[in-house]
Amino acid sequence: MTESTFHDDDLRRMARARVRFRYNVATYVIVNAMLVAVWSLTRSGARADVDADAPWGFWPAWVIVFWGVGLAFQAWHAYGASPDAVSREEAKLRERYAR
Repeated sequence: MTESTFHDDDLRRMARARVRFRYNVATYVIVNAMLVAVWSLTRSGARADVDADAPWGFWPAWVIVFWGVGLAFQAWHAYGASPDAVSREEAKLRERYAR
């Protein structure tokens, strides 16, 4: 199935997924920038016995990494997955097991 043969429902679903993804990227950037700012402002009063360079010292990294993984899956869904992937897989299985 080429892009010119997509049905209106497929195009609408793809458009919605892409718009949602763009909004989520904007939210990701804004929230994580605020978390880094909070970390930066509160870091100056950190205890001397806590190593600020240790992985747990930069705590916004946990949010950035795990939220980023979820965002990557959403990007794949919005831009990488084609609407006819299920039908292609079904056709492969029918061809393989139709003997």
